[in-house]
Amino acid sequence: MGAVLALMSAIMWGTSDFMGGKMSRRRPALAVYLGAQAFGFIGLITAGVVTGALSTSPGYWPWAIAGSIAGVVGMYSFYQALALGPMGIVSPLVALAVVIPVGFALLLLGEKPTSLQAIGIVAAITGVLLASGPELTGAESLKPLIYSAVALVFFGVMFITIAEGSKTSALMTMTGMRATSLVFIV
Repeated sequence: MGAVLALMSAIMWGTSDFMGGKMSRRRPALAVYLGAQAFGFIGLITAGVVTGALSTSPGYWPWAIAGSIAGVVGMYSFYQALALGPMGIVSPLVALAVVIPVGFALLLLGEKPTSLQAIGIVAAITGVLLASGPELTGAESLKPLIYSAVALVFFGVMFITIAEGSKTSALMTMTGMRATSLVFIV
């Protein structure tokens, strides 16, 4: 079941990134983000009602708020990068956001990866760099790269806040993040 959920998640994220990138070339990045957040919020509230998670202890709120701020900055930067630069460069670079929580766990929490995990980390980073490298011609503007770097850092921070908030409730952390982000961007 875990593999099926992971595959579904990858398909949804990939589709969302692709559609968001296409839409942000025609509409302002903030408008695209607002639509995505509103749509997601409706789905999460529905899931909260169905599962009874709405009555969860509010311990997730500080993490949801921090994650929302990081998510708003990260997503706005990501959509701006997609609007200004090639998707083949922007998406792989922003995918390196996973390095932030891994670094957090290794450096601040003292976790030690197994040899296989370390090989996987190096392979993933190498793959991302190779995937985006062929399109780097030097003729590209630095703006999409800067926006990509900002998105990478803020998405990484957002992943950490999701992990911490999930210790109380994953669903409500995500719902709180969507609710807070809607307040910020409206």
